[in-house]
Amino acid sequence: MGQYRAIVDLLGHRELGGKNLLFLIDGLFAGYYWDSHPYKWKTAPFGAGTTGQWPASLFASQDPVAIDSVAYDFLLNEWPAVVKSGGYSANFLNGSAEDYLHEAAPADQPPSGTVYDPDKKGSPLASLGVHEHWNYAIDKQYSRNLGSNVGIELVALKVNREAPKLALRKAETQTAVSWSASYYGYHLQSATNLTPPVQWQVLPAPPAFSRGQNVVSNSVSGARQFYRLIK
Repeated sequence: MGQYRAIVDLLGHRELGGKNLLFLIDGLFAGYYWDSHPYKWKTAPFGAGTTGQWPASLFASQDPVAIDSVAYDFLLNEWPAVVKSGGYSANFLNGSAEDYLHEAAPADQPPSGTVYDPDKKGSPLASLGVHEHWNYAIDKQYSRNLGSNVGIELVALKVNREAPKLALRKAETQTAVSWSASYYGYHLQSATNLTPPVQWQVLPAPPAFSRGQNVVSNSVSGARQFYRLIK
């Protein structure tokens, strides 16, 4: 900490960070090595059981320092040994992952004493945003979440996805049943009648893939079939 960080100049330059209206972080999949190998997370609310789940999130902010501060908290909580203090491996970050945030937030008076003037105006940058950490990993609350008029506010917006629907169409002598391939973990089952107890059977062959759809076809002249998706 207390060293010049080039990313502050990049964030403060009028042709780079100065042209950004909205900052986004792709958190759909996350990894910490240079080759970006993704790992499932165990941090709440993403984690589920011992295997974890993908973070499956997008972060958005008009403040470049605030959004990276929030991302840092998530990463530090998920991989503290890598981000802050562990291992001394080839990819060990040596505790310096947030140094540029300490420089960027008070860019006019940074800890390093650097005069950040990327546009060569003869005057230092003003603050580039807000840097702080959440209270603790369970609540994930920042100053504005706790009632302050200044600081970061983390707002979680959850997307409620509709259950997948089966589509049915007839093409000559074939009937095609299809559903969006984006619904992972669903399996198609079939039955020859709906009289209880219904004997649902998993299809022996995997569905075909066509234009983003999983497709199963059967002959119109064959036995009557009923289908359902189950996860």
